[in-house]
Amino acid sequence: MLRRRDRPLSGAARGSGEVGLGVEVADAVALLESGLPPERAWAEADVEVGADGLPQVHGASTVGIRAAAQLARDGGVPLARVLRRIVEVERERQEARDACEAALAGPGMSAKVLAWLPLAGVGLAALLDPRALGLLFTTPFGWVLLTVGGILTMLGRAWTRSLLRDAVPSPSGVATPVALALIEATLAAGMDLPGALMRVGRVVEDAGDTEGAALASAGASLARGEPWARVWATAARVDGSLAPVVERALRAPHRCGASAAPALRTATDEAIRTTRAQAQRAVGRLGVTLSLPLTLCLLPAFVVVGIVPMIAAVVGSVELSGL
Repeated sequence: MLRRRDRPLSGAARGSGEVGLGVEVADAVALLESGLPPERAWAEADVEVGADGLPQVHGASTVGIRAAAQLARDGGVPLARVLRRIVEVERERQEARDACEAALAGPGMSAKVLAWLPLAGVGLAALLDPRALGLLFTTPFGWVLLTVGGILTMLGRAWTRSLLRDAVPSPSGVATPVALALIEATLAAGMDLPGALMRVGRVVEDAGDTEGAALASAGASLARGEPWARVWATAARVDGSLAPVVERALRAPHRCGASAAPALRTATDEAIRTTRAQAQRAVGRLGVTLSLPLTLCLLPAFVVVGIVPMIAAVVGSVELSGL
């Protein structure tokens, strides 16, 4: 009799949930392939299951794993097959995300250090000329300088956080590689193309992704015998991102009457490479764009609260000594 295993997680796994997710889902796939029913496999692999019977997982691959489980439950697709393919795709996507996060570590640390530049200006003023602090904190002119410096600092920090956050967009909905892998697994299970598109489209739509409606509509139109070009032209007007990728992958197999699985696998790999390349370009641009809040906000704030008070204090002392 199989027993649930109590595996201690490392600190990183407990913090993000991503490492534990990979191990647990991989165990579930192995148990499913050995013949266990889904409910038993989830339980033995320590994967929490919700009231809807779908796994309650956490991390960036949540949507893909749940979509695979829902497709197997509602569409009659073998869960082990579809889940195995989704796990492969999610691992490749996670590697791409890890590479981007590693590339972001340097610019992110530099941005955090530079965010304290105005405060360093105040410390420099106090160190070089203590009279600057008196001017800064006890005179109306100093209060104006503090206000301007504070506003510039807040703007610079907010701008920097926005640039770091937008460098690599966080995943939302069902990613294109995952949707392609779901269609591939459904076709490999023996479902026809219109049925596969309708099933996957509904699952994608249930996951909160509006692109699923275009896929489901395209599948229904193909099932009614509508022309290929018209079907996908309509889908592209509804969804300008996922539908064209799916149509391009399926076009040649449809014309030749060949299996679409190899073309979909190639399209999935290409979508992952494209996503990785886009993220890498975004990280590359970040090194340039981070100079904007530094130049336009943080450095002026440093001058306003650090350099100007020292100059004003020196000028004031010279004028008093002249009197």
